[in-house]
Amino acid sequence: MAKSESVIGPYNEDDNLTLTCDVYGGQPISCYYILPFLNCICNNFHILQNLGKPSPTVTWYVQGYQINEYSLVVNNDCITSELNIIKLKRSNLWSNVTCLASNSDLIESLKAAVTIDMNRKWY
Repeated sequence: MAKSESVIGPYNEDDNLTLTCDVYGGQPISCYYILPFLNCICNNFHILQNLGKPSPTVTWYVQGYQINEYSLVVNNDCITSELNIIKLKRSNLWSNVTCLASNSDLIESLKAAVTIDMNRKWY
């Protein structure tokens, strides 16, 4: 499975985090980079995948568990999926978040993953 992985942060407890995964046509390679997003912290995963037929599916995983609460927008040759983590908790420290794009069992799935680093909240 082709992948791109990085450590992001450090973030503070109670920060909101938005992760965006874009899947669009091109050669099957993956890359990752970070962009700011309004008042929250945003990280963009950009996965290049031949959109072809069938259209790819985007699946999110946190610590290996599939997440079903995310947004998905299809626009021409790009599928954009956003995962919002509201109020980061201490338990999010070193969590692995993965975006997986796949459109066929015949083509290798692509993934982009990040590990969340956090600052400790002092009381």
